[in-house]
Amino acid sequence: QSTEQYSFFAGNQGSSTPSFVVTGVNGDGNVGLGTTTPSAKLAIQGTVGDTAQLFDVSTSGGVSAFHVTSTGSVGVGTTTPWTIFSIQNAVATAQQTIAYDNADYASFLVNAVGDLVVTPSGHDATFVDSNLFVCQGASCPTTTATSTTGNLFVENAVTIGDGFSLKEIDTNDLGLYNTSGQLMVVF
Repeated sequence: QSTEQYSFFAGNQGSSTPSFVVTGVNGDGNVGLGTTTPSAKLAIQGTVGDTAQLFDVSTSGGVSAFHVTSTGSVGVGTTTPWTIFSIQNAVATAQQTIAYDNADYASFLVNAVGDLVVTPSGHDATFVDSNLFVCQGASCPTTTATSTTGNLFVENAVTIGDGFSLKEIDTNDLGLYNTSGQLMVVF
């Protein structure tokens, strides 16, 4: 089993750190950028303390399309991802689509005011063996009505149609309010 390594140096020929390395075992070549021991066909490694971009793919117009930072965060449409995976595109159409095929998909859009809009092509969103919580503020109420899944927990009011609302009046009563906010029925 033969091992070969080809090192390429940029600038100072006397440097002990190559710009990139091609290794091979029996003719299988791996390319390393920032590493002399690439563990895959293409291995890119940043330097400890380096805050620069690690990897970037740009459009023909020079706009960053895919960006990896030296800390491992990935940005699509942004060079400054603020989480491990950030998608950014200031448009009124979906920024992300998850698809079964070209006809069956769900699109996700965050609009200009920060609202999330989910549009499934099949017109349903299903939460299997789950509860759905709609909360005000940073935390949801800890009340559990049942020990089963498939519940909808709403902290304030459920609005129906053009503005009729169901809302808890106190711990014993539920109220139905009209579109003007007037209490109509107590349950």
